[in-house]
Amino acid sequence: MLTEALRSLTVEYHNYPDVFPVVEDDRLDAVLPDSKTELRRELDAWVGESPFSIFTADRLLAELGELPRDFDAPKVPLSEIAGYSDLEHTAVRLVDQFNSLPWDYELYVRIPHDVGLLLEAGLGGQFALTDSMEFIAGTRIPEAEGSELHEVLAQRLGFESAKIFESAFYLRYTVQGYVGHLLTTTPLERLDSDLRAILGLLLAYKLVRTNAIVLDGSASGQRDCAQERRRAPARAATARTGGAPRGNSLPSGSGEVAWQT
Repeated sequence: MLTEALRSLTVEYHNYPDVFPVVEDDRLDAVLPDSKTELRRELDAWVGESPFSIFTADRLLAELGELPRDFDAPKVPLSEIAGYSDLEHTAVRLVDQFNSLPWDYELYVRIPHDVGLLLEAGLGGQFALTDSMEFIAGTRIPEAEGSELHEVLAQRLGFESAKIFESAFYLRYTVQGYVGHLLTTTPLERLDSDLRAILGLLLAYKLVRTNAIVLDGSASGQRDCAQERRRAPARAATARTGGAPRGNSLPSGSGEVAWQT
């Protein structure tokens, strides 16, 4: 099924695939476990309501986006792009990546400098806000100087700078799942919600003005930096399907989830 969907994909400018045939193919997610199962709830929490199609589309966008752009290049089938001539192999590779979920991430969001100085003076250079989010000074972030900005996070938060700096202060968000490069996934939606809650507290305690933090890029206040640091693929999941250990992959075979590539 995935191979069939890939055959209908075209690529513009040598590096921009039209992924709608994948995103809109309901059959790709229909082979996943039922929404009432623990495994499907995990997949939805890691990626979104259509986890496999969204994951596959975003991986293609990310991979091909690394190729040089050629505005004079004609629109061609995906199979004519170097490295994608064997669509069955491409489908298997994407399924293997999906099977390795969840992945571990650290997301960094820069906060107003004056707020950071206040928090550092009162509570130190690093402290936990929740189980998944903590305040941290840039000096305590390994290899912070020059770290790259995560593209989707930048767009959602309205940031202009693409770097992390040792002289700044950040919220570090630790999350499992899949953080989309060009498509929004559940971890980014959760981060957005948590950031708005924290902003509400800062406003309530009058630590920031309404234009001090930008969540949608519409204000003219501080627009700084967020960074996505993907660590190694996450630990093995513990859910089981059809009585067989799932380990770090979705099971296949009789009585279990059968992937068609």
